[in-house]
Amino acid sequence: MKKLYSIKIIFRTLAIMAILVVGIHVTQGYFYPIVLLPTLFALLMKKCESLFFWLFISICLMVSNSTVVTKGVVFVATIRALMVLVGCILAVQMISQRKAWIIRPLLLILPFLLFEIFPSMTGWDPPISFMKLFLFTSIYLGFFSLANLVTVDGGVRTEVIRSYMLAFAIYFIWGSIVLLPFPALSQLRGEDAILYGTTSLLKGMTFHPQCLGPLVSSFAVLLLGDMLFSIKRFDWIYGLVLLPIPYLVYRTSSRTGMGAFIFGVLFVLFLFIRAKGIYRQWRGKVIFVFSLLGLVLTIVAISMPSIQQQVVEFALKWDAEKPQGIANISYEGILSSRQSLIDRSLYNFKSKPLCGNGFQVMEYMTSVKRTSLIAYLTAPVEKGVWITAILEEGGIIGFVLFAGFVIYVLFSSIVHKAYIGVGLFGMMLLANLGEFTMLSMSSTGGVIWAMIFVGYAFDARRLNVEQMRGVWTGASQWT
Repeated sequence: MKKLYSIKIIFRTLAIMAILVVGIHVTQGYFYPIVLLPTLFALLMKKCESLFFWLFISICLMVSNSTVVTKGVVFVATIRALMVLVGCILAVQMISQRKAWIIRPLLLILPFLLFEIFPSMTGWDPPISFMKLFLFTSIYLGFFSLANLVTVDGGVRTEVIRSYMLAFAIYFIWGSIVLLPFPALSQLRGEDAILYGTTSLLKGMTFHPQCLGPLVSSFAVLLLGDMLFSIKRFDWIYGLVLLPIPYLVYRTSSRTGMGAFIFGVLFVLFLFIRAKGIYRQWRGKVIFVFSLLGLVLTIVAISMPSIQQQVVEFALKWDAEKPQGIANISYEGILSSRQSLIDRSLYNFKSKPLCGNGFQVMEYMTSVKRTSLIAYLTAPVEKGVWITAILEEGGIIGFVLFAGFVIYVLFSSIVHKAYIGVGLFGMMLLANLGEFTMLSMSSTGGVIWAMIFVGYAFDARRLNVEQMRGVWTGASQWT
């Protein structure tokens, strides 16, 4: 049987991560620039596997727990400069590359990004918009180019990339479990917990619970999809990595993370059930296990009122003081924490309904004085829901372009059997209905986009293997 991953590579990756985390923590971030040398060497020598390894390490460090991974000015400036530099070089190289048909639809975001130049010119803060637009575009095209290389380069070993992803998943998932006994490291501060109306705001190995929830949910979709569609049998390493994810998502008190996790898993299972080319015995085992698990959870929830109450309080964390009971769950209650953001975005959209107010900016930025490049690079935005946020930033034209991109990617990916990639893409869209991060490459959005491209690369490699084995059945995959 072909080797699926390497335990040696997993441990080596975790050891390198540990050295970097300790070095960065001790030196207040000044240790990070050491990553520049191997990253640029891999880029110049066109070592695709090594380049993926070092880039993803940088992405992981970027969203890591700020107490564990101390992020000073040098760290922030260096990591963003590196990502932009590598992204620009890979984007230029992409022009001459043969584009893999399975990930080509992801380039359709470019019309939206090009259009955003025009509303940004007259928007709330043009320098911020152009800087963020350049940052997103360069890194996005860099990810695309790297995923395309993994797809079309026959010399790239899938088992090596898979080993890296398992190691990074262990870093965030089991690293967060290890931090549980140390609330000063793993939890948000006490005043934040009071503000959010909950006693559990686990951020684990990430900088915020709203990052940990969607991030580990993305790993769940990636690894589950890879096991269902590529490996096609249960693997104990995958099982151990996936096991703590539901508990971690629950401890974050993040409804966005929980919704993304449930939707992502169910979406992948739906694609798995409907897909052709799956062994009947393997499909039967998966359906039986998940049906049994769903039945047990339903019985427990129905028979135990305390569980019902926990579900209510989780869904209505802002309204925990209201009378108890499932009957109190409502559309308004669930949206209460995001309603102000939705209303604000719609109000700003109405002021410029055709073109919007500029890429990744907010109205208050018009009066902010900034004196350094770091102040521009770290300007935060909070939009809440991607639908109203896109309307606010790009108006009707921008929304039509972005919605066209989303719809085409979804349908094209399903038709062309990109199950892992489209599972992650759909999960990202759901997660961004609660926390709009998909256009922020220097935060959670960057990590999830990277995993989406990895998912599409895994899909392409799987389909190539199936084609060589004579399993290919054409574009249509529905039973």
